[in-house]
Amino acid sequence: MRKCFPLGVPLVERTHPLTSVPGRFFRPSHVRFYVSQLGTTLMLDVLNRSIDEPIRTGLTWDQSWRGPDSGLIRCWERGRELSKLQPALSERGKRGELVLLPWKGGVESKLADEKKGSLQYLAMWQGLRGEDLVVPLSQGTHRVCSRTGQVVVFSQDHFLPVSSEK
Repeated sequence: MRKCFPLGVPLVERTHPLTSVPGRFFRPSHVRFYVSQLGTTLMLDVLNRSIDEPIRTGLTWDQSWRGPDSGLIRCWERGRELSKLQPALSERGKRGELVLLPWKGGVESKLADEKKGSLQYLAMWQGLRGEDLVVPLSQGTHRVCSRTGQVVVFSQDHFLPVSSEK
């Protein structure tokens, strides 16, 4: 069975790997989000998840990182966990600082130009701040570090961990 996404992109029916529920429709390439009982919603290429949703447990590595959200929900959940382990870091994030995290996007000092950051950083930072997950997938977004004034542009073009940055 085939249906069309509002933009005319064909969708195929598959069983969702996290819920084993048949009847979900996915874009065949670059699947990033889905509508499910897990609380993730599709809104014009924006991945949303409420802070009221519990942190998922019992998922395999593949389910966490290679699912339709490409690990963005896991990054956000890890940020929520980190906020409990490091409350001082969480407070800095809540003040608007783009603190250093494992993904590209944190700021130590102001650079001459805008910095590029990953959506994984943005998701983890939102979790650290105790916010709902709201990640725009189709277009970039930016944040300004409240401590340094550095502008960081987040997009899916920049999804490398900090250790891969050159």
